[in-house]
Amino acid sequence: MLPENMREFVDSWLVSSNLSTEFNQVTLQVMESVLQCQKQQMTSVDGAMFSPRLPRDILFVIGGSNFGFPLNLVEAFDCRTFSWSVICPYDFGTVKEATFVHSPRSYHGMVALNKDIYVIGGFSGHVYLSSCCKLKADSLTWENVTPMNTKRCYVGAVTVKGFIYTVGGYDGVYRLNSAERFSTETNQWSFISPMMQQRSDAGVAVLDGENP
Repeated sequence: MLPENMREFVDSWLVSSNLSTEFNQVTLQVMESVLQCQKQQMTSVDGAMFSPRLPRDILFVIGGSNFGFPLNLVEAFDCRTFSWSVICPYDFGTVKEATFVHSPRSYHGMVALNKDIYVIGGFSGHVYLSSCCKLKADSLTWENVTPMNTKRCYVGAVTVKGFIYTVGGYDGVYRLNSAERFSTETNQWSFISPMMQQRSDAGVAVLDGENP
């Protein structure tokens, strides 16, 4: 049905237009149908679409190096619009090991797990890092994570079945063959069996893994 004020307007217009009764009825039916369709379209739109959020398909680029200087910049690429944007820059602060999550860093590992982006180890420009932090994608806020047992720059990182694995790297003195596993439930790192060869800058991949 037409809203009461709309019906009054249409009725008065039809009367003043001196049109036939049959035409008046058809006009009312058409207008009621149009308004009903508009109402259905509005109510069928999911309200969640209007809430601010990141796109579902998005790439994160965090930190890195430019002319030898570590970066504190976070950029995101929207795969739907093919556009880049700065979404959550770090705050410049101290580069002290394992204290601030917002210090610039490069040559770190990075993985996505449970809607969080983990930034692991790396190099601050002054010290090699064991510190870790995570960017919560839903709120775009940073949280500290328990540091690794070993400083690791040029570290390989991957997720398998809900765990984060880091392998090899460089601690500022030696290339490493050690590896660690992080549990999000306990917020702790633990050593796993070391690799047979010391290495850094290595690629790491998961074959037929199961991630949540």
